[in-house]
Amino acid sequence: DVNVGRLMASLESLRLENDTVVVFSSDHGPAVASTVGVRQDVKGEIRFSGESPFLMGYAGGLRGGKFNFFDGGLRVPFIVRW
Repeated sequence: DVNVGRLMASLESLRLENDTVVVFSSDHGPAVASTVGVRQDVKGEIRFSGESPFLMGYAGGLRGGKFNFFDGGLRVPFIVRW
């Protein structure tokens, strides 16, 4: 991402790169952009039909997205530079 590079370059130009902890995180899982490919099962739970092209974003090949308990909806990226 260009803005991450700009942030890191700014810290370096200000000579703060060794005195700054940088944390990158994100929200959990991609959101559903459409109800096509999404259904409710007999228990009322939301189900996705495989690798749905109707998710906004990419869950890294993991099943699911927001609003469910599959790995694609639970895992959160978290990177720390110290």
